[in-house]
Amino acid sequence: MEKITFLVLAGRKNTDFEAAVQIYETKKAMVYDLIDKISHINLIDKIIISSNDGGFLNEAAAYSEKVTPHIFEPGDKFVFGEWLRSCITRFDLKKIFYWGSGASPFMTSEYIEKICNDICQGENILYTNNFFSADWTAFTPGKAALEIPPPPLDNNLANSLWKEKGLNSIYIAPSVEIAGDVDTPADLLSMSINPDTGKHTAEYLAGIDLPVEKYKLFSELLKGRNDIFLYGRVGSALFRYLDMRSSCRYRVISEERGMKSSGKLNTGGVRSYVGEMIEKTGMETFFRFIEETSAGAVIDTRVIFAHICKKVSPKDRFCSDLGLIDEITDPFVKEFTQRAFKSPIPILCGGHSLILGGLWSMVRAFGELPDRTI
Repeated sequence: MEKITFLVLAGRKNTDFEAAVQIYETKKAMVYDLIDKISHINLIDKIIISSNDGGFLNEAAAYSEKVTPHIFEPGDKFVFGEWLRSCITRFDLKKIFYWGSGASPFMTSEYIEKICNDICQGENILYTNNFFSADWTAFTPGKAALEIPPPPLDNNLANSLWKEKGLNSIYIAPSVEIAGDVDTPADLLSMSINPDTGKHTAEYLAGIDLPVEKYKLFSELLKGRNDIFLYGRVGSALFRYLDMRSSCRYRVISEERGMKSSGKLNTGGVRSYVGEMIEKTGMETFFRFIEETSAGAVIDTRVIFAHICKKVSPKDRFCSDLGLIDEITDPFVKEFTQRAFKSPIPILCGGHSLILGGLWSMVRAFGELPDRTI
């Protein structure tokens, strides 16, 4: 049986301010946790770590003899699909488990091994954590990726392999194990209080100064029957889980799922009911309603920002997650963040991964009810 190659993309980018550096360092720690999870899996012939950070590659290669380092040139013109093609050609990859360095932080060794077994035994199939916005994709044959237009982002890989090459996408039921992609400070905040976070990642997060107070307060709410306001790109799988496995009551507003992968974010086409409400009735009305109806809130700010501001810099988004008011330049983002952080209830602000992986993992760690399905 032909073995599978694990291909991990761990590039360094946008590290010109502290929050971005912290995210990159967290992802490096996550790579070490991933190596620990998969090094013993006999179905994996090698673990290729690909990065534009030579120092990190040297450290990773020294950490495990199973690691093969691969360096690519840094630059602003990185195209995921071209990088993937070069790796497949250089290493003659037949069966591939592609993994983004921030993907699925709570994925277990057992889960990965099961997918590896299916890929090693199968042909013309693929697995992914999110068909329309993939953070990892396991597939065979590897040459299929050479025969499709190069996807600009890894998010598009699974969909392209299905649409362009007809690979059979095997459905994986959404769960906390496959959810989440660490790419914002909000993800660091939720993982820093989670006892299920991997050893290397937890050690790094414990060594940096993160404003986790609101997250700790919110985690206490999850243990009781409290009202929670939940807004953003909320999927049906998460809602079903919360409805079945959380004792809290959720007031949910879901909108603009897929705004990034569909291109609406880049073209300025995002429209938000909540954003419209804030524009017409004022920010104070919005927050006062949340505080009058809820004990806590989780808000996917990216949807609101995209509706009102259209373009918001990564630094402003990240500083908003952390409550660094003085470092935010966009007037609306600054005002929104200031109001959220001065609220008497814990309001967690972040992106899609806070809604999906962050909230899901916090409920499982702090307030999950027994499975009541039959």
